[in-house]
Amino acid sequence: MCLACEEEAFYRAYLDHMANRARETATADAAVPAPSSSGRPQDEKAQSAPNDKS
Repeated sequence: MCLACEEEAFYRAYLDHMANRARETATADAAVPAPSSSGRPQDEKAQSAPNDKS
């Protein structure tokens, strides 16, 4: 195989690898639940409300 063909094959493999990595990252990011609007878990917000009334 000539040098130009080897180089092209290398870059194609690299681009395929990076595309697969991007797909895996997007899938993993989609599996993580989004934080609530305040950025705190709902349970913590419910527990802090009675303490504020003292």
